[in-house]
Amino acid sequence: MAARVDTRFRRFAGRRARLWAVLAVVAWAGVLGATAVAQDAHDACPIPIVHVLSYGADPWLAEISVNELTQRNMGSVRFLSFLHPALAASNLWGDEYLLVGVSTEDGAEIHAVTLTVTDAKGRVVRSADASESADGRNPLELDRELAERVSSALTPLREFIRSHQRRIREQEPVAIAAIVTPDPLEFSVDIGEERLVRFELLDCDGYVLSERSVEIDVRGVGTVDVTDVTTDADGVGEFTYVSDEAGEATILLVHPYERPEGSMGVADGGIVSATVRGDVLVEQSLGAQGVEGRGRLVSCGGLGGAWSGESSLTFSLPEVQGTLTGGGSFTFPPEPVSGERTTASWSMTGTLVLPDVGGEVEFVGEWSYEVVLSEADGAWTLASEGGTVRGSVVATIPEVGRIAIPMSWPLQHGPPAPVRFVGGLPECGE
Repeated sequence: MAARVDTRFRRFAGRRARLWAVLAVVAWAGVLGATAVAQDAHDACPIPIVHVLSYGADPWLAEISVNELTQRNMGSVRFLSFLHPALAASNLWGDEYLLVGVSTEDGAEIHAVTLTVTDAKGRVVRSADASESADGRNPLELDRELAERVSSALTPLREFIRSHQRRIREQEPVAIAAIVTPDPLEFSVDIGEERLVRFELLDCDGYVLSERSVEIDVRGVGTVDVTDVTTDADGVGEFTYVSDEAGEATILLVHPYERPEGSMGVADGGIVSATVRGDVLVEQSLGAQGVEGRGRLVSCGGLGGAWSGESSLTFSLPEVQGTLTGGGSFTFPPEPVSGERTTASWSMTGTLVLPDVGGEVEFVGEWSYEVVLSEADGAWTLASEGGTVRGSVVATIPEVGRIAIPMSWPLQHGPPAPVRFVGGLPECGE
């Protein structure tokens, strides 16, 4: 009877300790990154993830051994718990590993335990074992001693995993977490001006990734002289960008690679922003039910700076005919970003004919409104929002005379207009 009680007590104690270990991992998740960096300032690689079985799934000695190992390494390794061994093994992905504990059952003459860490391909990262006869020993104390011995042999677990990754990288063209760093990250050129872009391809621990292929893709205006670059012995490559039209471009440097564990990844970084300086033009024409509106906006030298424009509103209705013309301006900062807003001032004047009554209407109006500059997928648009027209109408009607009417009403705007980058606009001179 006493032996059964002692066995149940040991199982409960082990499960409780394992549960607290899992909870501790969750509680300390927010500081794992800082702890890992402090251990190796030159290692920016992802924190390894190790899958373990939930408490109560293994024999007592295996449970406390795994629990001891997680407590020793929770600051530099992230542990995920699974209820079933098959789930723990089948869910490995990327920088993830499996920890398995095997031990003798309770009451065995020889107490023995083995902890083994494997990667997603089943290769052993590191294994440790410990055993001793139970003759004359307190079983609980013996198991605790063996758990400390085997867990100590696997600590620091992160460094054993990293060494495993590096050994594979020396033998195969893999990377732990590749990073491509272009120079420059952004630049501006004139139309027809060439720009050399260099880049460096390293692994997350500073290891040079030589003889690796990097794809070059341009989104927006311009082209590159090569679309596939192989890095040299220093992990360095280069290409040249040029454009025969003004506009914006995003240059992507893409390096697909295989991780040591077998999963695929794409190198971080590798985004270059290019601006090809030129004049900016926005033209829009809208018409419906006998009323046609036209507008032309120009900015000389790019999106930022002073914009100016002109517009017209033509009426071809039985009761109203004629054209109103106007113009205005606004200014964006030198390097506007998507979503940038500014206030535009506009005015419009003209005389409209009223065929039905044989009279005419003189229109004078001024207003201000918000202009919004937006970018999506490399294309820029200009939109107008809000504002109120304020002015007056002077109508000259036969047999009635002149009638002055003050007015004020909210503006209504059309859809966003596309921004075009062009060169040599007449408004901008040479």
